[in-house]
Amino acid sequence: MSPNDQALALIKKSNAVAVALPEKAGVDEICSAAAALKILTKLGKNTGIFFSGTVPVVFEKLFPANTLLQNGADVLSDFVIEINKTSSPIGELRYQKTESTLSIIISPKDRPIKKEDIVLKSGKKKCDLLIAFGVNELSEIGPAFENSPELFYEKPLIAFSLSPETETVSEVSLADPARSSISEISGEFFFEAFPEQIDKDAATLFLLGIVYKTKNFRSGRVRPKTFAAAARLIERGALLDEIVRILWKTKPLPLLQLWGRAAVRSRYDEGKKSLIAVLTKDDFLKTNTTPENGLPFVLEHLEEHFLLPKNFALLWQNPRDETVNCLIKNPLHDHEKKGLTRSPAKEGYLEFLKTFASFQEAEKTVTALFAYNV
Repeated sequence: MSPNDQALALIKKSNAVAVALPEKAGVDEICSAAAALKILTKLGKNTGIFFSGTVPVVFEKLFPANTLLQNGADVLSDFVIEINKTSSPIGELRYQKTESTLSIIISPKDRPIKKEDIVLKSGKKKCDLLIAFGVNELSEIGPAFENSPELFYEKPLIAFSLSPETETVSEVSLADPARSSISEISGEFFFEAFPEQIDKDAATLFLLGIVYKTKNFRSGRVRPKTFAAAARLIERGALLDEIVRILWKTKPLPLLQLWGRAAVRSRYDEGKKSLIAVLTKDDFLKTNTTPENGLPFVLEHLEEHFLLPKNFALLWQNPRDETVNCLIKNPLHDHEKKGLTRSPAKEGYLEFLKTFASFQEAEKTVTALFAYNV
């Protein structure tokens, strides 16, 4: 049985399905998950989501009313009403139902029931299947995984990814490094598996992920299959013109200002063949931008307007806690990647797992790393 057939069989036999995203998920992963949730809901599945991150601005612009990406894993949980019977003995328990309400009636035994003896809480999560998008290691899911690790080890997991690393965490790996995006991979699967459930919104979500990941079909990852997938989604009603308008035809002045600040603070070292750009907390505050929406824009525009050297780093200060973070792009060997992880800001970039107390400390660490690749 092929991986696609295995995944289809798992979905069909499951009643409660949750999607999982990396804590630092980007537009591609989020679009895939949101589209999958829409399709699964139309199939009559109980759905939830494990996601501890934030939704990118471009997604919110296209789907401002979307509520599917709120952390709704508790949708798959029992709801428990717990009463201390020692101090509030129960005589009788019954319920009444109307079309719009359910009343649970608890009668005391021999003395009044105290409000402080009643606890409302979530019970055991009910989930038959997990579907992950862009998750290569379970730890990437962050707190959403840490709060319910047993589910990820006990339940089957389908993984959509551009990396074959997902084979180590999933029962079924639908990974294809040759594809343009996770949205292309997952869009093709769901289109083949459940064509009747692909409506305009789901098609637009998949297409947004593809267009964003490929920079409007300009990246080197685009293949004939990518155009075929996009054409099929457009035929189903995907709003390509609206996607392009939001992503490229309207470049907000604040983001352009932020990019300008990074550009003028770029320092090139001829000896080390390295370029280091800097963004301070004031850069974000004075331009009314955030690292979440500003960093992908800045990196993209630096690449568009500068011929970046082999070693490039962007040092940025978090306006919330003033720690300094570092994004790098250089040809590191595996043994040099210790302490680094893939950055959600842009494909091909790594970031340090730790933060730095100052720009000087961060630059010293980066300069030492670049010394391997002069």
